[in-house]
Amino acid sequence: MKKSAIVAAALLLRCHTLPPELLPPPFGPDGPKPPRLFFPTGLAVASNGLLVANGNFNRAFEAGTVVQISGGYIDSLLKSTIDCDVDPATLDQATKDACYPQILPAEFIGSAMIGNYAGPLALSSDHTAVFTASRDTATINAVQVRATARPDGTLGCLPNAGNDATRDCRKGIIDLTAAGLDGPYTVIPGDTIPPGTGSPLDVLFVSSIVPHIETIISGTPITTTSVAALSMQDPSQLLFQMRAGSQFVAGGFGVGPMVFDRSRRRLYLGGCFQRSSAFGSGEPGTGPERPEYGQHRGVPCGLPQRGAQPTGNANGQAQGGEGRPRYPERRGERPAFETRSATSVRR
Repeated sequence: MKKSAIVAAALLLRCHTLPPELLPPPFGPDGPKPPRLFFPTGLAVASNGLLVANGNFNRAFEAGTVVQISGGYIDSLLKSTIDCDVDPATLDQATKDACYPQILPAEFIGSAMIGNYAGPLALSSDHTAVFTASRDTATINAVQVRATARPDGTLGCLPNAGNDATRDCRKGIIDLTAAGLDGPYTVIPGDTIPPGTGSPLDVLFVSSIVPHIETIISGTPITTTSVAALSMQDPSQLLFQMRAGSQFVAGGFGVGPMVFDRSRRRLYLGGCFQRSSAFGSGEPGTGPERPEYGQHRGVPCGLPQRGAQPTGNANGQAQGGEGRPRYPERRGERPAFETRSATSVRR
């Protein structure tokens, strides 16, 4: 009996052995591998090369990566005079190899692990860090960018954003789940003027492409979505949020792409609304993220609600909690937030 019990215990332990962690290249799987691109989703230009986010959308690995390709290699591609804008079937092998080159491992000068489903990349104002969001964990990945490479490359993790020694930045700099910002997608640099101050503060704006369910009424989910502002100096600090969609605004659908206009200090949101006949043409919107929304009509996403979000008058000037929202005045114009009116932003 004693021998049978030992065998049974050994089999039980074997059945509960965890599978090996399939790390992305160059960290794995099964030991170091040559770096490469897989489902690239974001680009950013640093002083010494091109930064690329690998989204790992097919979940082939346990994580995504940010890699850096040398600036010299990118320059050589841009200086090429070969005409590649033709049918590949008509090219000889030498021209095809020149038009579609494989990036050699030596041209990857840095790499760091991040979470899955990365979106666009955003550089800090001093270009010493790059940020991207992971939609499945609602975290913001923060990767350090070094002008001078260390033995392990040009990339690492910002303090409190992961293990810099192993370049595992999956921990992230901030988890936005508690703030109700689900599925963060676009991260862009910008600035805002906090209440009681007169100088712009550098921030990172983060959009939520996944609506947050507030409640369910008669089987219908009531959702909201928002845009968060993180401190550029300390991205672990959530400064404020702006409601971008609700039951009454854009049907609560998520926000995709964003553009910040520094000269006017306006944040333009797009990708999630449908044009209404009430505003003119009645044609569908041009947003690439969600081209159709069933019966939802009338209000483009991102327009602020009265008394709850930043508002403006007919000329787009910032106001407090009262006044009319600034509606698009021309066909094709995107909704905008005036980021100065922080006094009316939900804190």
